[in-house]
Amino acid sequence: MVHKEGVKMNYETPELFLEKLALRGGTHTYTEFAQYFGWDVPKPSQWKSSKIGMRIAEITEEDARFGRPFRSAVLVRVKEQTPGRGFFATYNRTRAVDVISEEERDEAWKEERRRAATYPWWTVSGLNVERF
Repeated sequence: MVHKEGVKMNYETPELFLEKLALRGGTHTYTEFAQYFGWDVPKPSQWKSSKIGMRIAEITEEDARFGRPFRSAVLVRVKEQTPGRGFFATYNRTRAVDVISEEERDEAWKEERRRAATYPWWTVSGLNVERF
């Protein structure tokens, strides 16, 4: 839908967007995610205090609290095509493990994406899997 001033309006929630993407097995960059919702893309030093950074943290903390896979596992950095430091910091803290080496991080991320791709998200948000 387009707002009368020409601004694209999006009525999908960040949670639903990530759930659909996870079930499809895809990824998006943090930049694409921010732009999709019309949020500013922060400088690296401002990430934690940005709207996108705070929303991703809220969603990931909720997933951790309820023992779900991280929906944020589908978001990656542009150049590296892997999640950012915040993802792994939250993973280590909430999963009570320390994935330190690049190999361990890659394996943990792949497993989290696999879990997110097979999780019954419709039990969380009411996602209608037949509609997408």
